[in-house]
Amino acid sequence: QKRFVNALSWQSAELYENLRENDMARTLALSFARITFNDLSQIKLNENSLAVIQRSRIDPLTNKTTSQVKLEKGDAYASLLNSPKKKFDLDIPGVKTEINSKYFWVEKNPDDTKLANYNGEIKLGVKDSAVVVKKNQGSVIPRGGMPSTPSELLPPPILKLPTDQSNYQNENIIFTWESVPNAESYWLQISFDSGFNNLYL
Repeated sequence: QKRFVNALSWQSAELYENLRENDMARTLALSFARITFNDLSQIKLNENSLAVIQRSRIDPLTNKTTSQVKLEKGDAYASLLNSPKKKFDLDIPGVKTEINSKYFWVEKNPDDTKLANYNGEIKLGVKDSAVVVKKNQGSVIPRGGMPSTPSELLPPPILKLPTDQSNYQNENIIFTWESVPNAESYWLQISFDSGFNNLYL
């Protein structure tokens, strides 16, 4: 759904619809949204999430793009183009972010914000202190507090069945994967296409 600035109610959003600065986008249960910026960088909102597009501009003289997104609630994946002319900011109240990463995940809760980084580095600064979240590290930022010391992320699970590129003629498919120590749950996505643009489950 979308909500334009100063609008009183939410409206259904159409595929490929243009959003502007200060517009809001949200997903409901069992839905997700992929927001694509002018330079083709993307933010993917998972279900029950809300984001505000605070800034999305391009300088025609320098070809430099500037984007700023505030995640109000829920969680989102960011996939950014690796360009020196790209500046992307993530608005976390009380925290100054410096993002030098192409891929990261953020979850906003009432009491804290969780961040997992999968590429490059992300600097989180509060007052005179800062932490640097490197590749495959994560940090928790309590509301009004200091980001935690970055810790190593758990490794991704290894799929055992079905095997890659295999074809099945029936609907009874059993998915199995190697367990990851210390993992409490697993996130499974099934899509109609290999780019995961059209999710089935």
